[in-house]
Amino acid sequence: MKKVILLLMFMSTFIFANELKTINTYKEALKIAKSEDKIVLFVTSIKSCPVCNYMRDIVFEREKVLNYLNKNFVVVLKDVDKGSYPKRFHTRDMPTFYFINADTEKEIREKHVGGAKPEKFLNILKVAMGKETKSTQSDDSEDGYEDDYCTEDEDDEE
Repeated sequence: MKKVILLLMFMSTFIFANELKTINTYKEALKIAKSEDKIVLFVTSIKSCPVCNYMRDIVFEREKVLNYLNKNFVVVLKDVDKGSYPKRFHTRDMPTFYFINADTEKEIREKHVGGAKPEKFLNILKVAMGKETKSTQSDDSEDGYEDDYCTEDEDDEE
């Protein structure tokens, strides 16, 4: 019986270990990011947005993206229809990703507007961490994702 209980405990730990860790408020995220030397990723979205749902349900759940987010960022997912949040993050464009230095509360990278396929979003995260330059970001040709659901960075527009 002890072995069964231990096995169940181990399995439940494993099952829940791979989920995106999020914080409810910007202030709380700043505090945690300072203590853990991480970047705050503040994401504005709305439930009725297909791209927002794709990012949350598909991209954020990919193992590489999920692990990189949990290791390097304190994430705040804010549904703009629910609750309050700092005015500086008010936008009509969904989803929008803000990369914030917790010590200065300034953006360390230009915000990213719109969705991205998993590999491209991972590269965006690496750019924010200073691990990759924007010019080395690769386009991703992953099957099963419609390009019209994705907008590129504002820099990429003509």
